[in-house]
Parts: sequence; C-alpha cells; structure tokens
Amino acid sequence: MRELESSLQSFGEFLLKAQLVRPTAAPYFVRWGRRFLSRPASDEPLADQVRRFCEELERNGGLADWQVRQANQALRSYFVNFLRRTEWNRRPASTVVDEQGCTNGLAALEQLRTRLRTRHYSYRTECTYIDCVRRFIDYAAEQQGVPHPRVASEVVRDYLAHLAVRRHVSASTQNQAFCAILFLCREVLGVDVERLSPGVRAKRGERLPVVLSIPETIALLNAMSGTPRLMATLTRAM
Repeated sequence: MRELESSLQSFGEFLLKAQLVRPTAAPYFVRWGRRFLSRPASDEPLADQVRRFCEELERNGGLADWQVRQANQALRSYFVNFLRRTEWNRRPASTVVDEQGCTNGLAALEQLRTRLRTRHYSYRTECTYIDCVRRFIDYAAEQQGVPHPRVASEVVRDYLAHLAVRRHVSASTQNQAFCAILFLCREVLGVDVERLSPGVRAKRGERLPVVLSIPETIALLNAMSGTPRLMATLTRAM
C-alpha cells in the first residue's frame, strides 16, 4: 500500500509538471488511479481491464458520462504516459471476417468500438452498442454451434424475433439492439443490410394518462384560493 501511494503521489506530480491536465483535475486523476489499482489482480490485458472498469462505472457507479471519460483518461495517463506501458495498445493481429465468412467476435467488438469512437458517439452509447452486439454474436454462435458464426440478414432477423418472442423485451430495447447490429453490419462486417428490418416487432406498452380522481380534484380546489382557484374551477367546469 505504501508503494502504491508513493507511485500515485509521483503520478500527481508528473501530471502537473507535464501539464497533461488542469491543476484542479490532477487530484481526481490520482483518485481514479487509486480506485483502479485497489481492485483484485487480473490476468486480462491491461487495456481490457481498464475497459471493464469503465463499463462497471457506467453500469453501477451512477456517474455522468464525463466522469467515466475522466476515469478512462486518468488510467491511460497513468499507464501510458507515466509508467510507459507500451503494451497498452498491443493487440494480436486478427481478422474480423475470414475467407469462409465467419466472424471473429472479439475482433468485431474491438473494431466496433474503434468505429464508434471515430464517429464521436457518446461513451454511454458505446457501452450499449457493445453489449447489444456481444449478445447478438453469442446468440448466433450458439445457434450455429460454432465459435465464429456467420452473420447475415437472416441471422439478424431471427435474433430480433427472438428478442420479441422469447425474451419479451420492450419495443425500445429491440429497436436499440437493431440499431447496434445495423451499425455493426454496415461499418464493421460489410454485410448488405439495405432491406433489413425487424421481422417481429416487440409490443409497445400502453401509456395511460395520469389524471386526478373526483375526490382528489375537489381536495385540490379546496386547497386553492383567489384567482388560481377561479381559473381552475372554470377549467373544471369546461
């Protein structure tokens, strides 16, 4: 623990000396570093650990988008700029779609994340799209009985129908998955989806207007006086 605090203190001094962040932001960068490094050790690649940490903050931390982005930036600054961890962005070469048309799920997700960031999608949208696409690829792999499934329009339609019929998701959830998979097909896999549309649409929940009962209305009017009561009474009479 003493070594960790010494390293974080040096990190804070490094941030100020290199002018990587505003002086007021440096303490927050140090706190994010402490919060991340206090977690149990993991054998995952460093970049994957940071990504998972930020996804957990997004889901369970109740934080704003800018705070999650700040945490990500703080950890990148700590490992890349301060510790010179050159393996941060080192990835094994992998093909998203091979010659047989099979999709490498991990490579597809990584490419999807890159495309989303290139187009300046929000971090919240990025996490949502990644989660939707991961579920879709897992479904396709399970249905086809292979680790690297083939992705085609029919597979997408089957999955969207599965969400509506078997999972009973809401219309908004189904549409969210549709948008994420559509982005994957167009921007990453190069699958022709010009005529793609959900075959089975999830039902939209009925939205009934919330109104006051007659006793509640009378109690509200009795609590009013003067011009507001007169106006409310006239409105009720109309």
